[in-house]
Amino acid sequence: ADTIDIVLPRFKKFAGNDILVGHNAVSFDSKIMGHWADEHEIYIDNPVFDTLRFLKYRCEPFPCMTSKNLGYLCDYFSIRLENYHRAAADAEATAMLYYELQKKKKKR
Repeated sequence: ADTIDIVLPRFKKFAGNDILVGHNAVSFDSKIMGHWADEHEIYIDNPVFDTLRFLKYRCEPFPCMTSKNLGYLCDYFSIRLENYHRAAADAEATAMLYYELQKKKKKR
């Protein structure tokens, strides 16, 4: 695989100014990406939508769930998740979860 100094500029170009979506993105992914961006003097300031944080702090419009891990949430929202804890599978499932949360949010 390419090294971070090659991948990070590609990622920045790919993401543009779009919202970055992740499950536990604020506490985990953003910190790691921020560390490497600082290290390589790359400025990434995209807004971040964290599906986990949204469910934790906006539980009122959704039933309070016994678990908020990605596997449980995929089951709850009937999202197909194969190869759990693999980057591409988790990213696709998180995108579908984001879509479901936005649909529910608009209905309220």
